[in-house]
Amino acid sequence: IIQGTPILDIKPYIPYCDKEEEGDVRVPDWILSPPIPPLTVQFSPAAHAQLDTLMPTLRFFHNKDEVLQAIADVLQGDPRSVHLRKKGDLTSSADKKFIFALDAVDVTAAFDESLVTVEEVVPVYSKLKAELQQAKPTQAVQAGAK
Repeated sequence: IIQGTPILDIKPYIPYCDKEEEGDVRVPDWILSPPIPPLTVQFSPAAHAQLDTLMPTLRFFHNKDEVLQAIADVLQGDPRSVHLRKKGDLTSSADKKFIFALDAVDVTAAFDESLVTVEEVVPVYSKLKAELQQAKPTQAVQAGAK
């Protein structure tokens, strides 16, 4: 975006979120009848325990029930890309994983048909940091070999 350029932000009217000002309001069919049925979300015992431990680090939620509801709200709508949703028979369990950040945590969920299981709740970016730490010695060895 070039500085000073106006931004046009068009959003659909969503009856349960927006207040009708005046006049006729048309609601898109995909809002009234979403193309993807809501998924069932469950939490593993490990995810519950991890969330209990991480609750003091969260800034935007007052209690565990709010966090559980927020995670479920994200996953019920299947936030994966259309490509991943249509991929069908996924060959590896890694292909079924979906990770997203919420407040100060990363949430890992596994999709299986109409069921989503929250498997892990860890400090945000902790997995990425661990991967980068593991990659450093390998990169140093490769650089020294050149």
